Amino acid sequence: MVSVNTKVQRTADLTANVSRRRSRATTWPAYVAAGWTLLFIAFHIYWYLGGHLGIGDAPDVIPGTPSSVIGWILNIVVLGMFAAGVVVPVALVRRWGRIVPRWLLLGLTWLGAAVLSLRGASGIVDDLLRVTHVLPNGLTGLTYQQAIGQAHPSAYTLWSLASIDVYFLLGGILFGIAAWMLRSMHEVEDARTVTNKIRITRRS
Repeated sequence: MVSVNTKVQRTADLTANVSRRRSRATTWPAYVAAGWTLLFIAFHIYWYLGGHLGIGDAPDVIPGTPSSVIGWILNIVVLGMFAAGVVVPVALVRRWGRIVPRWLLLGLTWLGAAVLSLRGASGIVDDLLRVTHVLPNGLTGLTYQQAIGQAHPSAYTLWSLASIDVYFLLGGILFGIAAWMLRSMHEVEDARTVTNKIRITRRS
């Protein structure tokens, strides 16, 4: 006959295994989302320094130094979003992230997912409308000359800009997965709590 202690140990081991599996399932989307942001930051630095890989040969794709207060404010907001895009996903799965309310981290992650998905999807639709001539000026109503400083962009530029739109959409998906998996993080923490209580019960 199986003793009570043996049953308790089996339950504890099973709970620990579930905890480890759920922990692995929870952490990878957060790190990938943060990696997505870091790569995007690296490309922005490269573009700001004059590089054109990934944006084609159009002259005005990347804005220069702001010339107005509003421009500087927008730049600061973008920098803040870059920082949040790295910190928030990682905070979801690291112990130091517990100092921030979970609802706030979850809300920011969902917000990031929504903004990135909207930016990517709308860009893709805009590209398709322009290329198919359904709306020659796309969703924004801006001509290519107004938008990127080139009236007749090359195929290389068009494909480059389309790839950026896809990258935005990919980021939205990654952040959405990270937010969704936060539920698993709560389950992991609950499982660990149960395991600790069982071990304490065995020792008492």
